[in-house]
Parts: sequence; structure tokens; C-alpha cells
Amino acid sequence: MQECCDTIQERGKVMKFAHFFDEGELSEIDEDELRVLVDQCDFIRRKQLSEVVCKDDFKSVICVCDDKGSICGFASVVVEYGYLQLNALFVSDEARGRGYGKALIKEVKAFASHMGLDMVQLIALEDSKSALSLYEKTGFVYLSKHSYFTSDMRMYVKDLPYLVGGMLNAIARCYGRQNLSEGLLSCKQSGDLSVFDNAFKMRVKSEVVQNVLNGKFIGVCARALDKLGGSKSGEETVKRLMFKTLEGNYKKEYVDKFLPGVSREVAHDFSLCLDAYYSFEKQDRLEMIDANKDKIIVRG
Repeated sequence: MQECCDTIQERGKVMKFAHFFDEGELSEIDEDELRVLVDQCDFIRRKQLSEVVCKDDFKSVICVCDDKGSICGFASVVVEYGYLQLNALFVSDEARGRGYGKALIKEVKAFASHMGLDMVQLIALEDSKSALSLYEKTGFVYLSKHSYFTSDMRMYVKDLPYLVGGMLNAIARCYGRQNLSEGLLSCKQSGDLSVFDNAFKMRVKSEVVQNVLNGKFIGVCARALDKLGGSKSGEETVKRLMFKTLEGNYKKEYVDKFLPGVSREVAHDFSLCLDAYYSFEKQDRLEMIDANKDKIIVRG
């Protein structure tokens, strides 16, 4: 294997990674080991290395090595405009349950951050409960379901959108969605953090929640959502704001309508937090639909 691009401390041991951007970068041993895993991965249909690593298509593959230095798992990613698409995440049967999947997601997130991207998105198989649990515990939020078999999920590269979005959604559940500002104020005055007990699927420390609650940013987001409302038009407005604040597509005159005098970077973080709120809201609706499925009685 070529020199590893990074290491991560996970479960008391150092895990080594290599990131390949072109098939020609793979040694013969790397190629053989990766082919075995690609053949086993259900998400890759054509079973060719060009499906995971192709410079012309912006496809690259992050590989993780076991204790013997052999490739035991990989993440196939594609750089898109504003986000990173995670096409496949796979760990060999022998290496599962040892933290390699979680470590790969950390490396994917680090790569997205390095590329200046805001989100990691994926399509998950609904029948893979262990994979779904892993995605939820590492910060992915459900967006939609294509069918009973697949779901769209999203992870925010920065921590702030995930924290603000999840906390505001928890406040909305407790105090109502009509006036988030009043709910936020009540939450601050009561000092009761139990409101946020089910805000996230991943573990978030109480002191982190407290810091965000005491910060000014969550209040700005709450007031903006009160103006936008929970309608589809509000969500579309946030998507446009998010797109217009991307560095390559920055439209100051458009942004100033919503946030006059605010820098592009702050405006963009703001739009991501609002987008995260709508994502958590959609996740709640999807979970409610799932919970009600068992209550439906089909009469012949």
C-alpha cells in the first residue's frame, strides 16, 4: 500500500487510511484487496473499480487498513457542488464491529471539510439496520424515502448546523412550531435541558447543548424561522439562500435582503442551520409515518 494519507485514533488503536483519486495510484496488492471488497458490496452493481475511483468523474475511494496493513473497508465518494456524495461504505465481514465503519465516516467528513463542502449525502438501504444505526449515531439525518427499500440521509460537515437544527426542532416539539423565539426563551428561563434528550441520534454532551443554548446564533435562527414559517415556501427560500451564499455563486444583493451587513461566511452558516432545522423536521415526519404503519389495518 502507498503511504497512508491519515490516521485516526478509534477504540484505543490507530487506524490507517489511504485515499486514491485514480486507478493508476493503486498498487497491485491494493487493487486485488479493493476488488475483493467491491465484489462483496451490494451498492456497487457493475463490480468494477471505475465505479469507486475515476479521476474524470471526480470519484475517489478512501480505504482503511486492518492490523496487518491490508485493506478491510472503503468509502466511495464523489465531489458535487456544495456537498460530498457517499456512494458506498463497506467493511469486510471479518473486520465488522471493530470501529472501522465509524472511522471511515470520520475520514469522509474530514475530506469534505478539506474540500470546503457543507454536507455529506447518501442513499441508505432500509434493510441494513446496522448501517442505518451507524449513520444515525455519526450525525446523519433522514431527508426522504424513495420506497420501503431506500432512504436519503444527510450529514452536516460543521457541527453548528446539526446542533442548532436539532435543538430548535426539539423546542418546536415541546413548545409548538408557531413561535420558536418564545419557546427558546422559555427553555432558557426554565434551564431544563431534558427538552433536548431526544433531539439527536448521536451522543451530544450536555455542556455543548448548554453552550449553543446560551449563544446568540440559535436566537437569530429562531426569529428567522418564525418569519419563514414551516411552509414549503420557507424551506425553498432557505435552499436559495444556501445556494446564493456558496463562494462560487455568492449573490450579495440577494443575501442582503435577508441579512444586511452580514459576511458571506456568516450568512452561509446561518442558511445551513435553517436547512438543518427543516431536515430534522422532515425526519420527525418520516418517523411518525413509520410508527403509524403498524396501526394500519388492511381489510379485504
